[in-house]
Amino acid sequence: MGQRDSGVEVLPTEVSAEGACSATGIKLRSIDITDEELHELSDLTERLATQDLSEEQKQKFLDLKNYLDSQSTPATIIVDAANIGHMNQNYADGFFQHSQIDDVVEHFTKEGKKVLVILHSKWLEQGLDLTVGTGPLAKKRRKIASKQKQKLARLDGSFAPELDPELTSSSAPVNGSTPDSADESATSKPQSSHTSDEDDIEELSDEKRSKYDELIKKYDDKWTKQNEDKDSLFELYRVPPRANDDWFWM
Repeated sequence: MGQRDSGVEVLPTEVSAEGACSATGIKLRSIDITDEELHELSDLTERLATQDLSEEQKQKFLDLKNYLDSQSTPATIIVDAANIGHMNQNYADGFFQHSQIDDVVEHFTKEGKKVLVILHSKWLEQGLDLTVGTGPLAKKRRKIASKQKQKLARLDGSFAPELDPELTSSSAPVNGSTPDSADESATSKPQSSHTSDEDDIEELSDEKRSKYDELIKKYDDKWTKQNEDKDSLFELYRVPPRANDDWFWM
């Protein structure tokens, strides 16, 4: 980190509905963009989101655009739900918190605002390990999950060995080819310069697994019901598998 400028003071602040900063008293200026600039920004986002993707993956992004166009009343609040679910969970027993997402939704819907929640579908799948803490067990699980995702990426033709230093270029498909089947991919192990005891990782306890499944079902059922209610101010968009949810909420 760079040195802090002398004479600079960092203070907590709030911005009023009129744009006034409570710490300085300065009124912030709203910077509006023209419709033309907005379309240019939208087109640029779409190009960045869909570059180097297969036609099937591109269609997933276009499906969201069509979904938004079909809404009679656009959402005033768009929620990047994954970041909220991970908030304040950077400790040994931390896990993905659906309740924090729900709290944010309830806060804004009580104010009469329509909320669109963008959440990857995996976070509502039964059997998912929600562990996201910083303990050694959580770190190992994330590392293993990352390797599993990269194996799936090889099947998709989008393998990126630089994502994991333990996976060398020798493990990538030759000449851009992909395995003929998932079984073939599973048997071709990535090359590593050292051994690891990750295969002996402790399994998630039945108690925690049951707890996670109950939480997932609770919010899956609740949000599905709210989403189907035509009078609800809540909308949930589930990002399809293998799609990057960041581009979707942006």
